Amino acid sequence: MKRIAQGVGVGCLALVAGTGCAGASAQVNVERLMHAKPVVPTHSWRLRVPNDVTLPRRLTRTLCDEFVLLEIHNYDDLSEFYDIIGLPAGTKRPDLNRGMLIGVIASVGESMSDDWPVSIEKIRLDGGDGWIRARFHPGAYYPINIAAYCHLAYIPGLERVMMVEINRRTFVAQ
Repeated sequence: MKRIAQGVGVGCLALVAGTGCAGASAQVNVERLMHAKPVVPTHSWRLRVPNDVTLPRRLTRTLCDEFVLLEIHNYDDLSEFYDIIGLPAGTKRPDLNRGMLIGVIASVGESMSDDWPVSIEKIRLDGGDGWIRARFHPGAYYPINIAAYCHLAYIPGLERVMMVEINRRTFVAQ
C-alpha cells in the first residue's frame, strides 16, 4: 500500500498491481468509495499478535512502520491463521465465500491504559471494493517490543481492500 495525501478525493486513481502481469492496473474510484454506503461487520474480535510469530506475507500488507493490514480470503488461509494466532473458543467461522476477514494490526508498544489502541470504525463498499477506516487511539505506551494489537472483522461483500485510512493517514492498495 502507498500512503497518499488526505486531500485525494475526486476522480479515479490508477494503480499498478503488485502481483500479476506487468502493466496490469486497477482503477480506484476514490470519490465513489468515499460516498459508498457504509457496511457493518457481522463479527468483530480483538486479539494480540505475539511478536515471536510471523504471519504469512500473502496475508499481510505493511501500511507503515506501526500498522499492517491483515487480509484473509479463503479457508486455507483462515485455518493457517487460526493455527498461528487462534481465536476464542466458540468463535463463529466467517463465510469467506460471501466476504472477507480483515484486520488492522498496530505494533505500538504496550498501552499504559486498558483502552484498545486500534479499532475498525467504518467500512464502505463499492461493488466488492472496500475503503477501511480505522482509528488509532493515542495515549501513553511503553516503548517495548511486545505483542501487537489487532482489531479483526468479517465484512460481508468485501472482495478487495482498495484503501485504508487510519486517523488522517490514507493508504492505497498497490
